Amino acid sequence: MGKIKKLASQLPLLVVWALLSVILWGWIFTLVTSPSAQNKLTIAVDGTVRDSTAWAVEMEKIGAEQISRCMVYPFSYALMSTQTLENADLLIISEEDLQDRLDWLACIPEAFLSADVSFYESEGIKYGILIENTARSALEKQVLLDEAQSYYLCFGKQSVHNEEIPGSADNAASIYAKWILSGMEEEFQ
Repeated sequence: MGKIKKLASQLPLLVVWALLSVILWGWIFTLVTSPSAQNKLTIAVDGTVRDSTAWAVEMEKIGAEQISRCMVYPFSYALMSTQTLENADLLIISEEDLQDRLDWLACIPEAFLSADVSFYESEGIKYGILIENTARSALEKQVLLDEAQSYYLCFGKQSVHNEEIPGSADNAASIYAKWILSGMEEEFQ
């Protein structure tokens, strides 16, 4: 009977040890398997993502050769810290929230300025490309969007995949942005 009481008294410690072990090994696994920022493209979405894994896998199929992993996060992912959102390569933001997020955004790359699209502009700088028609319909298959809102595709200021940011690794953000704006057609490139 004494051995059972002793084991029962140590049970909370064993449970805490098990939980900490799972968290530690999960962190180590992520650290070891996660590609560098140069090989990973991140999209942050101001909406509820239906299946971020399926969307990311679809993106990896069309991808630029230097991208080995795509990540899609809803804004709700960053409840405690906005660092993931601030470092995103592409952001899909509602017009209502766009003004509050301007410090995260880079201006639209030159390649998109000649396109026949509408932009979100603040103080003479174009920050977002309006997502409309075919692109919005395709996006709504992946994300629950507020029907009353307009949404814009924006480029992250911290992106390593925007050729117009000094020190950038490549132009993968533009490749994926064109894919999203084209309605996410499979044979994009």
